[in-house]
Amino acid sequence: MFVGHLLEICTNNSTKLCCQSNSSNDQLEVSLPLYLETLYLDHNLLNGSISTWLYSLPSLKVLGLAMNQFTGSINEFHSCSLESLYLNQNRLHGHIPRSLFQQVNLRILDLSSNSLSGVVEFDQFSKLNKSSCRIREFPNSLLVLDISDNQLQGLVSIPPSLIIFSISNNQLTGNIPSQICNASSLSVLDLSNNTLNGSLPPCLGNFSENLLVLDLWNNRLQGMIPIFAKVKSLSILNFNDNQLEGPLPQSLLTCKKLEVLDVGNNKINGSFPNWLESLPQLQVLILRSNRFYGPVGDPTARFPFQKLRIMDLSNNDFTGHLPRKYFESLSAMMESHAGKFGYMEYSYFYIESIIMDMKGVYTKLEKIPKIFVFIDLSRNQFLGEIPNLIGRLKSLHGLNFSHNELSGSIPPSLRNLSNLEWLDLSSN
Repeated sequence: MFVGHLLEICTNNSTKLCCQSNSSNDQLEVSLPLYLETLYLDHNLLNGSISTWLYSLPSLKVLGLAMNQFTGSINEFHSCSLESLYLNQNRLHGHIPRSLFQQVNLRILDLSSNSLSGVVEFDQFSKLNKSSCRIREFPNSLLVLDISDNQLQGLVSIPPSLIIFSISNNQLTGNIPSQICNASSLSVLDLSNNTLNGSLPPCLGNFSENLLVLDLWNNRLQGMIPIFAKVKSLSILNFNDNQLEGPLPQSLLTCKKLEVLDVGNNKINGSFPNWLESLPQLQVLILRSNRFYGPVGDPTARFPFQKLRIMDLSNNDFTGHLPRKYFESLSAMMESHAGKFGYMEYSYFYIESIIMDMKGVYTKLEKIPKIFVFIDLSRNQFLGEIPNLIGRLKSLHGLNFSHNELSGSIPPSLRNLSNLEWLDLSSN
């Protein structure tokens, strides 16, 4: 692992760069090709500002300085040769340099997890400055744009060529534009944790057959959830912490690969959507803090919720007895997960996270462990006894039935839950 500052140029000629250490006047015998095309120095402990000579390499196509400790601002690049730029997970600040809009062959731009600020003009990524590089046509080749986890401002627009678009954890405002419908190759759309408002574009569930991740968590979006038709590859749908209302659209049944459905903390209403039990890959179901009502009832599918590991129906108006028939069918909660440790992962550029009530404290899981098993039915109006068969769910880590109208005795089968870390039966 390399530590310290990058070397600075002391002299150069037509074939090599001669560099010296910042801490010494002695010239080091470090030679780099002047026409270097690829340089990876990722995952080290390099610090200080990014050396100026890197911005002057005339043929540089790939520059990887991710996961270091670089500080300062990003300078302007002097050529238009860049195809991939990885500066993520450093300590960089300042604005995004204008020269990045002149990189006509740029395919991957990752500036995530820094302290960049200023207003982002997203339309510039679709209108790169052709005259600056003396070309007649722009190939519109930008595929990955990740500027998440910064302090950037502005209105959202999206280059139509993108496959990955991640702008989460910034200070972006305005509506989600309908032009998003033109990004028909998009696989990851992460707009979470901004201040976006307005209604969802009607095309949102119908514009890309390749969409794997749709994350709009923690914005100020309103209105109804659109119909889902073409997004049959969708694995993660996170609309948590908005102001969405109306029923949960049954068209989600077309998303046969859906693994995570999180619509908590909205104003969604209706009876329990038992049709979700037919989704064969569903592992995480979060309906917390909405306006669902009535009994959860009995399953209609032959093998309901076979892979479900996280079930959060808390803080609604569900009534009747606890869903005994569903408890009998939760196969994934009965299995041993020994040797299965790992996380739910979908893309290098996206990490799924959820917020759970763990031991009375809302906690954000930045990654979802595959072995994590949890049921939360708290703050409803369930009544009757806790069924003894709950002891079959041997993989449970957390169980919360608090703030209901349950009665009777605590079933002795709970002693079988050897993985249980917290149990809350209070206020019944």
